[in-house]
Amino acid sequence: MDFSNASIAPEEEMPDNKAPDFPQCSGDRYIDASQWDKWLGEWFLIYFFEYKYFEKLIITVLFPIVLAFGFIGNAGFLFVIARVKEMHTLTNFYLANLAVADLLYVTLTTVTYCIQYALSGGLRNSEIFRSNAQCFIGYGIHYTTLYASLSLVTLVTFERVLAICYPLKHRMVNTKKRTIVLVVISWTVAVAMSAAFGAPVAGLVRKECISWPPGGRWKKFPNIRHECITVHDVYFDPISKLCVPIPFIIVLVINIILYGKIIACLSNRTVTQNKEHAGQSSTNKVRNQVARMVIINGIIFFLCLAPFQYHQLYQLIVLKTKMYLYDGDTEKAILWASRCLLVLNSAVNPYVYGFTNHRYRSAFMKAIGRGKKSNSHPNVKTKTSFISQNIRQ
Repeated sequence: MDFSNASIAPEEEMPDNKAPDFPQCSGDRYIDASQWDKWLGEWFLIYFFEYKYFEKLIITVLFPIVLAFGFIGNAGFLFVIARVKEMHTLTNFYLANLAVADLLYVTLTTVTYCIQYALSGGLRNSEIFRSNAQCFIGYGIHYTTLYASLSLVTLVTFERVLAICYPLKHRMVNTKKRTIVLVVISWTVAVAMSAAFGAPVAGLVRKECISWPPGGRWKKFPNIRHECITVHDVYFDPISKLCVPIPFIIVLVINIILYGKIIACLSNRTVTQNKEHAGQSSTNKVRNQVARMVIINGIIFFLCLAPFQYHQLYQLIVLKTKMYLYDGDTEKAILWASRCLLVLNSAVNPYVYGFTNHRYRSAFMKAIGRGKKSNSHPNVKTKTSFISQNIRQ
């Protein structure tokens, strides 16, 4: 499953061959690789059809590790939220939905690549989807989780702005009904954008019939390869390269503004309280902790997604200008690095959002039956303390 919007460099696309004497295969495209072997040599076929060593290493070693790490982290986060009553807050409802999106993304992406490699016989870009519906749904889920993550991260940041900068307003508007509505809207918009822009990028399956050179290493290679391609020409449709970078840039700018607002409010409050009280109060420490978490969350999330957006924009520029900055091997390395960062981001998010905060670590210990029982009394929990609880998250 190629989650890079048909990210093979344009110079790698081979010209279609007329259908050879190949009665055992009826496909949309015929490739006579035996002729390419005669004209250009075996190295040419190896370069375009075989997995490179680093690609095999990523798929067979790194991706399973990331899958285990991400599945345990996201599932563990959801388990803690469900098990510990004190964690049933509105802010955690946003984070739980983000964990669901991350869990879907890291599982679908890594498992698909591993199965694809296992069934490919060593043939690159041979996808496991065999019909238009499978391509549309598979890529649709992928893009839905990406769009949902962008939306939910922005919602969490916006809620923190309200909680820290406008606590009284946050107290009035921060209701369960409003939170559910915002989350439903986020997922609905994500599904709609995926159906309109994401899934059509790879909504059609193309069956290729390949005639390999006789004997040698090509005996193990299958004669049929399936690829999910765009509804339009995959290499000349700008939508295929902009359907994620444009939303990413918009969300990045919004979050930078919101992060700046949070830091400014925390700084102003700290200065004011230091003038009124000697020393730093526990409230200031909590707010400083929130500021650090906000900065760390933003840096990790957007840095992990940025290389993928750069790669897509670079390919679009190449298609329009025919100006190449890298050779084929370097371009592949950049592509796979961006893929690794995408799945890594979905794996580490629960650790960044949750387990780096002592309240979430305590909740985890309580969820598995090893935490200390709280001595607090339910009757002293007021709306003000509820606001403070949301700020700490």
